[in-house]
Amino acid sequence: MNFFINSWIFAGILAITTVTTSLAAMQVFVADRASGKFKDFAVSPISRSKIIIGYLGSTFIISLGMTTVAFGLGELYIVANGGNWLTLHHAINSYGVVVLLCAAFSALASFCATFIKSIAAFASLSVIIGTSTGFLAAVYVPVGSLSKGVTNVINVLPFSQATALLREPFTQQSVETLTPHSTEAVTKVNEFYGISLKVGNYTLDPIMLAVTTAGIFILFTAAAIWRMNRRLK
Repeated sequence: MNFFINSWIFAGILAITTVTTSLAAMQVFVADRASGKFKDFAVSPISRSKIIIGYLGSTFIISLGMTTVAFGLGELYIVANGGNWLTLHHAINSYGVVVLLCAAFSALASFCATFIKSIAAFASLSVIIGTSTGFLAAVYVPVGSLSKGVTNVINVLPFSQATALLREPFTQQSVETLTPHSTEAVTKVNEFYGISLKVGNYTLDPIMLAVTTAGIFILFTAAAIWRMNRRLK
């Protein structure tokens, strides 16, 4: 039971980390805008495209770096408290999801940051997002304990979908240990704890969740580039 709980909580924390670190990294963009450094960039020999790539790329690298550290520390904590190491397959799967989430939420954070004009406003946004993401991703409370309507709303949000992508590889070993030889029990546990998501009677396939997350990356990367290009003029 401890193995399952630690794995379930850690997967949620890791998903939140991809969101909060991405947003925190974009504070530099807001600070540069507030201090008037964009005017310095306008007269510098550096092309606007390189500046935009620098902001987007550094946001992703910072988010991935911090989340990687959290990934390693979390695994050590789980094993130190009686859990098992992720199998090679699950470790590769989990880290691939981490990379995808860092890319998607870095793009989303970059787009949101283009609307912020002051550090104070950015700090307020960071507090709101940092606090609400845990609830919207069903990290603090399992979706199975909520009403069906609330569960359906949460399950269509990208935060809960991102968390589900990480929970599946992290909890599979412990769920199988908790519910040996019972496919129905595995299904019930996965649905109650948001490891597999359902909207109404429709189950959201992990591949669909990954494609949706990739779509968020593509959409908001394009939107962020467009917005940054306008802001840097």
